Amino acid sequence: MEKARQPLIVLTGEVEQEAVFATVNLARATSAYLVRDHNNLSENISDAMRTAGLLSATLADLRDRTEQVVILGNDPEKDLPRFWQFAGNRKKEKAVWINSKQLVESIRHLRLKNRGSKTISNEDLHKAAVRISKARSGVVFVSRKSIFADGNALTEILLWLKELGETKKWYGQILFPSTNEIGISQALLSATGYLGGLSFRKGNIYHDSRSLQLEKIIENREADAILIIGGIKRLPKQIMEEMGRIKTVILSSEKPNIHADAWLPCAQVGIDAPGTMLRVDGVPVEFSKPINSGMTATGDYLFELAREVKT
Repeated sequence: MEKARQPLIVLTGEVEQEAVFATVNLARATSAYLVRDHNNLSENISDAMRTAGLLSATLADLRDRTEQVVILGNDPEKDLPRFWQFAGNRKKEKAVWINSKQLVESIRHLRLKNRGSKTISNEDLHKAAVRISKARSGVVFVSRKSIFADGNALTEILLWLKELGETKKWYGQILFPSTNEIGISQALLSATGYLGGLSFRKGNIYHDSRSLQLEKIIENREADAILIIGGIKRLPKQIMEEMGRIKTVILSSEKPNIHADAWLPCAQVGIDAPGTMLRVDGVPVEFSKPINSGMTATGDYLFELAREVKT
């Protein structure tokens, strides 16, 4: 990184709060570009949840508090293996399934039914509405693909959940891989005043959300060395293919499945490293390390790298 003409540091959503501050220090020390992976689904969900006044909950809470399960979109086990084993097969047998192909229209009908409308032309949807109305409590599980399919889906889902929760105990859970995107945003704002798209060339901080994006920097061949902090699973395939021609160092708890000039294995927060992450509703969660593996934490690696560069 120190010898590179223009280093690039990429923050993915799988790192803890403390590592973000260490990343900013390293970016300053190496005059690097600092960008994020731009996979902001969880941030969009978080903003919508806060606007609607909704909080998240754990799967254990939802399993123990609810009698009726509603599935919007695909089977949850496509996103979370052994989901039904955890939630209970009896709940699977009684679950209401709503196809994601006409998700927005279906939810609008269900909202009308919840307000007292008596007519739903689709017989299966009518039966679903009746079962939902009779349940004293329930949880709606939403697959992430159903949100991507229609930009209005998330808004309709949250409005429906809020209306259901006004008279009965209903909860919602959006099923997507757990990340710390919200925490990374808050940490970057605190350290720099910006959410990403940063340049620390010549010791000065410069922000440009349009030109300083991962895709554009790679496409324009502006960087000759890349440090990726966190897992690479969420990086676009074409980006990983382009990175093959640039010196790449990956700092992550999982061994990468692509070629890298160096891989620095680090401890994982909540397993063999402590750290703080933010839930999708913005609530901070502090993790301890139940296992002492002797592995170095991400933040410690980054502080050491910055110290080596400065000396």
